[in-house]
Amino acid sequence: MGLLHGLTPSRAIWYSDGNVILVAGNQAFRVHKGILSQYSPVFRDLFTIPQPQCELLIDGCAVVHLPDDPLHLEFLLSAMYDRSFFNGAGKSQQIAEVAAGILALAHKYNIESFYEEAVYRLAEDYPTTFDRFHSTEQYTLDPFEAAHHAGSIFLINVARRLRTPELLEMLPLAFYLCCLLDGDLLVHGVKRSNGEREKLSPDDLRRCIDGKEELMKANGAATTCLALSPGNLSEDCTTLDECKAVLLAIMLDAFESDILSACDALTNIGPWIEEKAKTLGMCDSCGDHLRNTHRDAQKVIWNDLRGIFNLHEHKHSSD
Repeated sequence: MGLLHGLTPSRAIWYSDGNVILVAGNQAFRVHKGILSQYSPVFRDLFTIPQPQCELLIDGCAVVHLPDDPLHLEFLLSAMYDRSFFNGAGKSQQIAEVAAGILALAHKYNIESFYEEAVYRLAEDYPTTFDRFHSTEQYTLDPFEAAHHAGSIFLINVARRLRTPELLEMLPLAFYLCCLLDGDLLVHGVKRSNGEREKLSPDDLRRCIDGKEELMKANGAATTCLALSPGNLSEDCTTLDECKAVLLAIMLDAFESDILSACDALTNIGPWIEEKAKTLGMCDSCGDHLRNTHRDAQKVIWNDLRGIFNLHEHKHSSD
């Protein structure tokens, strides 16, 4: 190990029978050429190139220096040696960090299966259509927690770096979720697994700051369906006076709960409206009308996310 002066052997990825040492930053990973070649044609081609006789060897292993993020390389190698690695990523933020790291290197080293799996994992948390988003439980009023989606920062950065269509499709929702983070987390970034901070670029930070105001305006417009107005009740209502009283109570409750003034304009409050309507005695026709009107207004906001965050250069997804 003396020849690894200045380098730190990875605790997670160091196989005593490995025959190549990958070095990224100050991290060293002892792995197997056969495993790398099996997954990556780039590594396979690299290992077929004859090496000079003066090549540096450590414990009989060739040493390959890579200009990669050592944490990303650890994620990639972990996935190679343990195909259930993704399943242990845990929370949404951890999945986003791991997936972003693997995406960056899977794209670089042409590992299509890893790239596709990482995109699939991200798509579960970052749907690209309104219908899928609206039906995802984690985006309902309860149990939605903005801090759980701090991993959006990882997604934005890797999408900016790779600019592949499937990642760019996730950008509008990722920016929306970043807007819901508290100021400290948004400005100073989210903690990576190695203790460092992952931050947005200055331009993307500005997009989020500007977007907060636009989302508050959009939410104000979307929640006008909760105002005491005849048009917010069903034409088929047969208990108009009773439903007006319920609508007033719902509006006051929404005001006290900051639903009307928040910038989380896409949080699904449909179940909340349904529960309030039934509990307070609104007729089914008016309850359905109220919920559907709000849902339609939210779909308009979803379709305008690219405009809100000035992402017009990318393909629009509206369904």
